[in-house]
Formats: sequence, structure tokens, C-alpha cells
Amino acid sequence: SLSNCKSFAELGFRMPRLLNYYLNNGMEYAIGFDVLESNVIYAKHLGYEAEVYDLNQCDKNLDLSKIDLSVCYHVLEHLSDPMKALKAIYDGMKENSYLHVEVPIEGFQEGDKPNIRYCHMFPFYQKDLGWMLQNCGFKLLTLSNKAHEGGGLIERYLVKKGD
Repeated sequence: SLSNCKSFAELGFRMPRLLNYYLNNGMEYAIGFDVLESNVIYAKHLGYEAEVYDLNQCDKNLDLSKIDLSVCYHVLEHLSDPMKALKAIYDGMKENSYLHVEVPIEGFQEGDKPNIRYCHMFPFYQKDLGWMLQNCGFKLLTLSNKAHEGGGLIERYLVKKGD
């Protein structure tokens, strides 16, 4: 049950809106990780916990050991190797914690080419993300492809590390 979650992390936060939301709605702790140092400086200036982490490099441990719920929205398509990033996320998470992740599905539009118009490096096809998550060891809990009105095709998964 997600109602037991007391700590939150956003991977690729850009602006600390979700950090603010979760802290104001029952989370005891929240942290953001972003590749841009300027985003981290801005979040810290506003009083939020934030750290620089590059999911494209994954060259250091991603410490999610205190986190019950991590989210990663529209980040993985900007990486050249999203599987490497998902493995780093999985390895950094504690047992029985959750990840909520969303990517656009655009591989059918652009063939095998990334959609560089949006700085996408990896074109996800339907079910690619689910396959990657399972191969990292995550247990798939839910899948949704419902986007906001007028939005493009997406896939959103809620997964768990552990049973």
C-alpha cells in the first residue's frame, strides 16, 4: 500500500513542484536528483533537499536506501542507455520500495531513430519499458497508457523492488 510511504524521491526533477506537493501531503522526507547543478542549487535555495546525479553516466551509487516511493517522469527517453539507469535505480532502492515511471511511446513514429526534436536519445516502443523493468528485477504492479487530454501515447508503470 502506498499509504505507508513516508519518503519520496524524484529522479530528474527540474523544478521542485513534486517535492513540494509530497512534503505538503504526508511525506516526511523528500529529495530530488537532477543532472543539472543549477536545478539543484535552485531547489536548495528554496529549502528542498537535492543532489546532482547523472542517469546517463551512473558513475556513482544512487542512494535511494531511505526512500519508499521514487518517481521518474519523462526522463529515460533522454538517456542513451535507459537500461543502465534503471539498473542503477534498482540497485539504489531498498527492498519493498516503489518506483513510478513514465515515458512517451514514439518509436512507431520515428522508426529506430531518436526524436531529437525533443532531445530524446532513446525511442521507446510499446512494452519496452515493462521489459526493461522486469529484466532489472522489478515486479510490475500496474500499467497505464492514459495521457492527459491531447497528450501523446505514453506508458506509465508502478513497480516494486522485492515481493
